[in-house]
Amino acid sequence: MKKKMLWFGLILVLLIIGVALYIYFVIGPQSLCDSKDGNCVPVTNFEECIEAGNPIMESYPRQCRNNDQLFVEEINVSNNNDKNSNFIEKELEDTDKEEQLESRDSMQARIATIKSWFEENIGTYKFDGSNLSFKDFEESSDCKKVDGCEVMVFQFNSSHAGYGDRGDSVLAQVITTHVTVLKVKNGQVIEAITDKKFDELGE
Repeated sequence: MKKKMLWFGLILVLLIIGVALYIYFVIGPQSLCDSKDGNCVPVTNFEECIEAGNPIMESYPRQCRNNDQLFVEEINVSNNNDKNSNFIEKELEDTDKEEQLESRDSMQARIATIKSWFEENIGTYKFDGSNLSFKDFEESSDCKKVDGCEVMVFQFNSSHAGYGDRGDSVLAQVITTHVTVLKVKNGQVIEAITDKKFDELGE
């Protein structure tokens, strides 16, 4: 009888410990509680992390940490193919059909050429980049088409924080979205700035 009671007590203690650990490690870190009404909802994204009162890291994109979880702000990017197509159509609307076909092919060829250059020369992307895509053309007062210059915007993801070649650094493993703006003159990239602050050509 005593042996059965001992086993029962041991199982009960282990069960209580298991429930306590589950609440602490699984439910606790992921809960956002309103102290007024006691209503708790999971913290599963960047917006909910901010609502929980956690500080925002002024990176690009912004990041928010809730206990041991790190959430990265999602940057909404419309469908690149549609944007590219709309831009090209707008640029070509005043030309005849034959010229339109030639100009459209020329634009697409330039984008493909610069994208290949990007993959081979942008340090941040070369280190751990993925999902590279052309985002849009931009206007710039110091880079005009009449001077053979144009601004191209690309977007990609990195699997670690930071910029350039980070092989000698201790890195936080977090998916980060980067936006790189290229100035291209006469087919040559003369400037490449990632997230408005890192000079890819001058690293």
